[in-house]
Amino acid sequence: MEKKSVRALLIEDDPSVAQLIRKMLDKVRDISFDLVHVESLSSGLEHLKDGKFVIILLDLGLPDSSGMKTLNKVYAHALDIPIIVFTGQDDEALGVSAVNAGAEDYLVKGQTDRKSLVRAIRYAVGRHQVKEALKDTTANLKRTVEKLKKANEKIINQQKSVIEEERLKVLLQLSGATAHELNQPLMALMENVDLMRLTKNIPDKIQKYMQGIEDAGQKIFEIIKRIQTIPQDNIKSDDSNNSTEGLDKKISIISVEESESDFKKISNCLKTFTQLDLTRVKNIKEALALLNDSPVDLILSEYFLPDGNGIDILRSLNDSKLEIPVVIITGQGNETVASEVIDEGAYDYLPKNKISKKSLFRSITNTVEKFGLEKEIKISQGKLAEMSSLEKEMKQAQIQLAEMSTRDELTGLYNRRYFIESLERELARAKRYKRNLGFCMIDLDKFKYINDTYGHLAGDMTLSNIGRMFDDHFRQGDLICRYGGEEFAVILPDTSLKSAMAVCERLRKKVLSHKFKYNSSDFSISISIGVALYNNLVHRSSDELVSAADQALYRAKEEGRNRVRYFSDNH
Repeated sequence: MEKKSVRALLIEDDPSVAQLIRKMLDKVRDISFDLVHVESLSSGLEHLKDGKFVIILLDLGLPDSSGMKTLNKVYAHALDIPIIVFTGQDDEALGVSAVNAGAEDYLVKGQTDRKSLVRAIRYAVGRHQVKEALKDTTANLKRTVEKLKKANEKIINQQKSVIEEERLKVLLQLSGATAHELNQPLMALMENVDLMRLTKNIPDKIQKYMQGIEDAGQKIFEIIKRIQTIPQDNIKSDDSNNSTEGLDKKISIISVEESESDFKKISNCLKTFTQLDLTRVKNIKEALALLNDSPVDLILSEYFLPDGNGIDILRSLNDSKLEIPVVIITGQGNETVASEVIDEGAYDYLPKNKISKKSLFRSITNTVEKFGLEKEIKISQGKLAEMSSLEKEMKQAQIQLAEMSTRDELTGLYNRRYFIESLERELARAKRYKRNLGFCMIDLDKFKYINDTYGHLAGDMTLSNIGRMFDDHFRQGDLICRYGGEEFAVILPDTSLKSAMAVCERLRKKVLSHKFKYNSSDFSISISIGVALYNNLVHRSSDELVSAADQALYRAKEEGRNRVRYFSDNH
């Protein structure tokens, strides 16, 4: 398998540390590290100008810069490159500050082995890639939202100018009513209301009803006025170069018409409009064949055809998943037929005796605009779905980023960085509420023997299983972390020394009795545990609490391993 190449910049002034890091990285099997080593910040910044690096390994104590200033200067020159910082054993707080300021991780000098170094690099690069993907996703989401805003504005404008008025007109046309026919009885109704008002002593309830009739009548007057003033000037007169205002492209139309005379009438109505390209077929079969060969924008179809009717052609288009708007034209001025074809998906219905140049062209333009509007709505819906998908990706990326920032990859437990932050938080809570806080350090006894005897994969399997055992053993409110290598730390809120000792002793026995299996080998392992306590009598800082538990752990090791010891000021 071809190795993945990773170009890394190491800024470290100690040659022995740099040599050790190079040796560690040279032993990685699946990654070929191209390590560039410099000993000062100024030299590192020069290399950043010329070379493309995947990762930066940065010592925070350099001859020409130290502390957070070092990170800030590198970060300013390498916003797109993940950074891992090195700190001394007494500078873990500096490491946490560096991570909060933008570094991907920190490693403590003298406590870093090859595995932890490579794992930190993998994690840092992975976290950085997730962050970049999150940025891209956010940018895509913003662009999609902007497109949706523009599309929605266009939809609203078109709805105002086309849909509302066109639907009102179609409804009136289907019912056989005209604005004039509605206006006459409405005028009579309003005149009768005026006559009723001349009557004396009209009860209040009747007056209320009369006012309601007048208000409704006024609304109907307004609707009729709008219908009567539906723009007819979309069609220019014959002497205007026969252009088609409102159509921004060539419109390909199929006329499905068996009658020669009827097609001639349709053709004559449309022949002056240069942007309309009219093709004739005589039946449904010919129409479907033509649709398969060339793109069509609109179908004008006679209702009664040799091989079916208007409903048949609408259903055939639907079955073939062809999205083409249809206007039905027929000599049958039947309201039931009109209602049926509209229900089946026709965009308009025109009786032949009402066809004129203006009415036919208006039907075509309204249909094309409405169809285009529906397509835009579908596109917008697709973009909304895309936006929903992007939001899910963002949430998933955020979850993944949070997990990568706080979890140890091998054991699934919290990492050292998260532990340090959590210990400060739990100590502050214990002080505020005057509660006990138990703390223990756990070390796997002779873990090196497992690596040397069964191999590093067996060691990784052991650590992974230990992580699950620890997670199952402690309470949900306890915080377990991999402190480094084969060492673990556990925070036990609201726990007395006696309870902490008891829970740790049960864990010791559980681990000792467990049989680990790797390939054909079975083996066991023991653990040593050091316990310390924070309470009202013994106030300790986080560093003091860790040191106390570490001393107790050291005593457990000195006394023969495989035991639990607690810290006492007397020891």
